[in-house]
Amino acid sequence: MATLDTDSADVKRQKNIYEDLGMGFVVDLAMGATKFVTAVERTISGLRKSNQLVGETPEARAWLKENQPPKGWMMKLQKILLHVLLSNKRKLLTKLVCITTA
Repeated sequence: MATLDTDSADVKRQKNIYEDLGMGFVVDLAMGATKFVTAVERTISGLRKSNQLVGETPEARAWLKENQPPKGWMMKLQKILLHVLLSNKRKLLTKLVCITTA
């Protein structure tokens, strides 16, 4: 929030307090969202490496090979989830900025 030369000391102080409150919340929210996205990525990559079906018989291995999911489906899911998270964060930040500047 911009302070004007014509603002009194109390008004300047009030504007600075509101700006600090809003920016502090936004920074904390961004840090939390970053940690969350990183944790989701690590979890998904760990699951991708650990959860693999292995057939014990030749018939089971043939069935698994025929019925495996298409290549790249996990990356598509990650992109969709990341897009949803970022769009919701943008909406929340836009609302927050509107509230703090009002």
